[in-house]
Amino acid sequence: MGRLAGSAVMLWCAAACRGEPAPRVLSARLPAAAGVAVGQAVYLHGLPVGEVRGVEPAGGDSGAVRVTIAVTRPDAPLTRGAGVRLTVPPSAALVPLARARLEVVPGGADAAPLASGDTLAALPPLRLDSAAQAVIRAAPGAYRRAKEVRDALAKKAP
Repeated sequence: MGRLAGSAVMLWCAAACRGEPAPRVLSARLPAAAGVAVGQAVYLHGLPVGEVRGVEPAGGDSGAVRVTIAVTRPDAPLTRGAGVRLTVPPSAALVPLARARLEVVPGGADAAPLASGDTLAALPPLRLDSAAQAVIRAAPGAYRRAKEVRDALAKKAP
């Protein structure tokens, strides 16, 4: 046990000596907790930038939760106006192992950086099955327009 504790202290010292900053701890109040769990990764532009450190009831009868997020990537460009949304996968019948995930939506590039203790805005959930349906509905029109462009370019070809 002593060696294990000593190894842990050495690893902590190595990280501290490299000057790795402490994670930025942010919070968000989400309307529901479905799919949010402690230890779950948090993403920005599809890349993991942190993890969920806490999920607790926000109070009241609404079912809302307060989510605590630790942003462990110091280079994550999180600025004021950033928000977080739950991305809900298609139904389990379509994608059996899909899980909901938290996505951070960046704020403005000119805004001040977020610091520990700041709160992310809660954005409406994104249902991927509804997004897929929108693409499918748009596909025939996109295909038709692509054919029109192809035909117009063929007419201009020498």
